[in-house]
Amino acid sequence: MDTKLPEKFIFPDSVKRLPLIVTPRQNEPAESVVFRLALANGYRTINDMLRGTPNFPRELLKQRYSRGKYIAIAATLCGVAEEQLEAATPFRNSGGLALFGHHFRKIRAVGTARVCPACLSDDMANYSGPESLRPYRRNWWEIQNIGACPIHAIALVDSCPACDEPLQLIKSTTSCDCNPHVDIRRLISPTIEPGDLVHDNWLLGRLGVCPLQESPFLDSLPIDTASHLCLMLGTISENNFSVRGKRIVSPKYSMITRSIGWAILHNWPSSFKSFLDDLIESNSSDNDLKSVRSTRYGGLVRHLQAEDCPELEPVLQAIRSHVAHHQLISPTTRIFGQRLDLGENIALSAAAEIAGCGEVRFLKISDALELPSAQQPKVGTYIVPTANVEVVKDFLASSIEAAQLARQVGCDPKIITRLVDGGMLGLKLAGNVSVTNLIDRSDAEKLLSVTSEEFDQFKNLDDRCISAKQACRLAISGIEGVLTAIISHNLRGVGRNPEISGFRGLIFDRSDVLEAINSIFGTSLSRDIIDKYEWKHSTLLHLRRLGYLNAALRPDYVYMAELNEFMAAHVSMSEMLDWQESPDKRRTIRDILSRRGVEPTIPTSAKVSGFWPRKAAREALVRAP
Repeated sequence: MDTKLPEKFIFPDSVKRLPLIVTPRQNEPAESVVFRLALANGYRTINDMLRGTPNFPRELLKQRYSRGKYIAIAATLCGVAEEQLEAATPFRNSGGLALFGHHFRKIRAVGTARVCPACLSDDMANYSGPESLRPYRRNWWEIQNIGACPIHAIALVDSCPACDEPLQLIKSTTSCDCNPHVDIRRLISPTIEPGDLVHDNWLLGRLGVCPLQESPFLDSLPIDTASHLCLMLGTISENNFSVRGKRIVSPKYSMITRSIGWAILHNWPSSFKSFLDDLIESNSSDNDLKSVRSTRYGGLVRHLQAEDCPELEPVLQAIRSHVAHHQLISPTTRIFGQRLDLGENIALSAAAEIAGCGEVRFLKISDALELPSAQQPKVGTYIVPTANVEVVKDFLASSIEAAQLARQVGCDPKIITRLVDGGMLGLKLAGNVSVTNLIDRSDAEKLLSVTSEEFDQFKNLDDRCISAKQACRLAISGIEGVLTAIISHNLRGVGRNPEISGFRGLIFDRSDVLEAINSIFGTSLSRDIIDKYEWKHSTLLHLRRLGYLNAALRPDYVYMAELNEFMAAHVSMSEMLDWQESPDKRRTIRDILSRRGVEPTIPTSAKVSGFWPRKAAREALVRAP
């Protein structure tokens, strides 16, 4: 920070000191010294004084009054050491103000001067000499972090009570241009409650202006960082724990909110933890299953990151610990650049993410395993014991989603459901509209191992071999029937199509498929039945229409149990021919049955084989001469 006077401001040796001089007082900046010097020599303004100073360079009168210029004037015309003035005069720039070796950032728009009426009144009582020379400015009045005078417990005044215009730094210390009769010394400024003064007392104590008030944690931080942190936390507390963007604050607001923040940090770390507890409780979501992240800490995290101050690491670590304790995180959450370990409890959203399932699935598994139930606070997300996560994770590892298994096998999830209903696959947990069934992984692995097993490769199928697609067409209930046969070990592939992976690339022996399907479902191909019994082709369809055989079954299959039941009660002509040895068998059999009164249950037609009651037909034919 360069505070040296530019070369053109160096006064020539011919500039003479004024007849009367003033002595700088404690914490008096150069501007105040120069103004009192003008008054002491009978001038109303500083400009009038410089015009009346012998050999004062006229070109310097046209230059603006800077910090360096005030220091040079006071040093030259009063004979005061520049070092003393340098230390007592604030250094101002667009970013803030530097004083007492500390920088204070600019956080609001203020007038060029603020004063304490009680301090001016004390000057009148404590100093002798002309009344106009007794009051003087204090440099700490210009520190924007200060809103009150801790010495007198009243608010600082920054505007004229008559015209409400900001007070001017280089004008009168006790009045305003609008009305010389306005006497700031006699203003009654609002009294400040002791609790609202703690921050200002602490700050001025660290600067040596008033008695030191220790605050171990705040004393460990740079003074402006600590003061600004107080303002940040106090603002959050005052705004119902809502963090807003930057705003212009009044001296009173600054003073009150900084004192609230000071109290939050004073009894570190317990007071800060209580503040964080209140903060997250206020920022909790009303959405029961909404994921809870660091955003529950409002904009505090964002604002602290913007500070980019290494000395704030204890504050950042305290927030990390608080987040970890409450487990309001996800596995990828980073707070101030660091990931957090899991503790005793965890948000449901994060638990489900770690376990590898959805929140609804996590709760259903927890209920099925009778784990400690998730707790839902008045507001916010469900909180579950972290220990549940591994249990649910292990349960999921021993399970597989029905939809996932269906994708790997290459079938519709409904097929997997039917296999579960048929007892071919073990059900670990029933699904619902939101999630599919969970299948026992050991059962699923058996199916997957067979469907993905390596066999000899077939580029061209011979007469006995069929593809998986053909097998599904041939088998009763399609792919469900083939998969059932595979799971029950009644069917195994004999080859593989090198161009198709998984189940659909398998090649089967046709006879193996039929045997497996017949063994499992008790069925036989319709054409095999026709060949066996020498029926006409349309006989089975006619029997289905009459309700003797299952009409819902595919036309190319017959349930053997139903067929055997039908054949136990009925007999066809072809079978009765085997009972007789006469040369004219058909006519003879019909005549005998007719004479004995045995009529066909299902008459013979051009397209349908006829059937007679078996018992009655056998008795009639056995008694025949």
